[in-house]
Amino acid sequence: SETRQTRATIDYYHDIYFGAENEGPRQASFERIGEMQRILEERGIRFVVAVFPLFYRPPLSAYPLGRIHARVVEELDARGVEVIDLLPAYEAHRFWDKFLVHPLDRHPSAEAIEVAARYLRDHFEMEEAIARR
Repeated sequence: SETRQTRATIDYYHDIYFGAENEGPRQASFERIGEMQRILEERGIRFVVAVFPLFYRPPLSAYPLGRIHARVVEELDARGVEVIDLLPAYEAHRFWDKFLVHPLDRHPSAEAIEVAARYLRDHFEMEEAIARR
């Protein structure tokens, strides 16, 4: 059934991401990002990581890969890296098909990038307004 296939796909993504064979590469990636942040900070440059969702969400259900987002945010926070999870920018949208480049390619479409850009703009404008107070 489609539900079983969907569950298998979600489990597959979790298994790949959290699997023991990915522990070393995952930690190495986080360390590289932390090093990038340290280098840029020394140069007086602000470094912010924006985490896009994988545009995979069965209709009328919650985003199934939130645990991965939580881990990325946790790991980057622990290294002092500023991170913004873009998932909230997309959660208000019922269907995500419009955010795909192509039905077989889950990279963000132009519309998905515009949603992210507006979300980030609003985030930084609000941050700036708070700092002016």
